[in-house]
Formats: sequence, C-alpha cells, structure tokens
Amino acid sequence: MEKKDFEIKQGIKAHLIKTNLFKTNMIAGIITVPLTRENVTKNALIVSMLRRGTANLKTQLDLSCALENLYGASFECGIDKYGDNQILRFYIDSINDKFALNEEEILQNTIHILLDIMCNPLLENGKFKEEYLKIEKENLAKIIESKIDDKDLYAYETCISKMYGDERFWII
Repeated sequence: MEKKDFEIKQGIKAHLIKTNLFKTNMIAGIITVPLTRENVTKNALIVSMLRRGTANLKTQLDLSCALENLYGASFECGIDKYGDNQILRFYIDSINDKFALNEEEILQNTIHILLDIMCNPLLENGKFKEEYLKIEKENLAKIIESKIDDKDLYAYETCISKMYGDERFWII
C-alpha cells in the first residue's frame, strides 16, 4: 500500500492511497466547516443542490448517464456532524481502470465528475436554480419536521440540546 498527500490549492488537500486489494476506486471529496446555528441548514441545502446537477451535467439524468458510462459508477453525498464541525461528503465508486474493457481512463473521468459536482454547480444568473432550490427546501423541511415522529432520535437530540446548551456541538 502506498500513501501520498499533496495540496491541490491552498486549503484543499488530496490524499491518495494506492492498493491492489480492490477492483474498484473510491474517490471522496470532503469539506469540513465549523458548525454554526446560522449555517447548519444552509450547508445541508448546499449538499442537496450540488447533487442536482452541474454546469456540464444539467440534470440528475445527465449525471446518471455519465456515471453509467463509467461502468455503472455510483455517487453518494451527505452531511455529518463531527464535534464542532459539519462534514460535507461526496463519494464516487468506480471500477478500477485495469478491469475496464479497453483499460480506459475511468479513474481520471471519475475525478473530473466529482470535481465538477463539487466545484461547478448548476447556476442560473449566478444563483442556484430556483426551481430546484424550492424543492430541496421543502424536502429539508419535511425531514426536520419528521424528526418528532422518531421518538428515539427526538429524545436523543433533546437530551443533547439540554446537556450542551449554547455550545456549538448540540446544533443538529
């Protein structure tokens, strides 16, 4: 196993771990931001909007087709809380180049798609597409409202909010 770390841009690091143990590649983009009451919902919306499409892949269908052309690569994204930080995660799993029919550049194309998703969002007039933003806001509101129906989760979050008071950690 070989591990390399390098800086792509100031504040953006890449970690490459090479191994021959797997037939797939996993490319991950992870953004860590401080957890604040003002940004917790915005960050969740950003992840939802970035999964909707890019300037080059305008719809989820376009994104799905691009992933299918990479031998059925799969894309996942989400947001987690770790201590006083929010973690925005973006993953693409794809087949290793040496298992492709013509030893195509699957890895390179996978990296390009992930960077396109993270750095080249679908915008209209310099803003997220209003139609998609409205839908994602409604989806997020439903998720937040549904938390009260999950009694275990509701009790846990209430307990954490009481324990930590005004500290950033309790923001969920």
